[in-house]
Amino acid sequence: MSEQKSSPSLRVNAALLGRYIGQSVHIVCEVQEINAAEVRVICCDGQPITIKKSPNQNIETSDVSRNVEIIAKVIDERTAELESAIPIPGGENFDFATYNEMVKLANNRFSDLFS
Repeated sequence: MSEQKSSPSLRVNAALLGRYIGQSVHIVCEVQEINAAEVRVICCDGQPITIKKSPNQNIETSDVSRNVEIIAKVIDERTAELESAIPIPGGENFDFATYNEMVKLANNRFSDLFS
């Protein structure tokens, strides 16, 4: 039996997006606006970014929460292309500040623990 290795999940905030151009990343955010071509979100660090999408791609939110985890390929420092999105269960109570601190640690001092 062969062991299947997957690449680590890169979790980022808006400030870190530029480090990962061309790579797929996880972005936990609050959806602000959705139209046929893009989604505008506020990342866990409070900064806005734009997620490009095709008209047939949907991002589901609920009446209770507009918080989602998006997997997207980074285009530039403020833009990514949607691969998938899932609502955050219990998202209305999600602590963005604590999650943002984890993202910063995962991309700096403790990056070896998250790879």
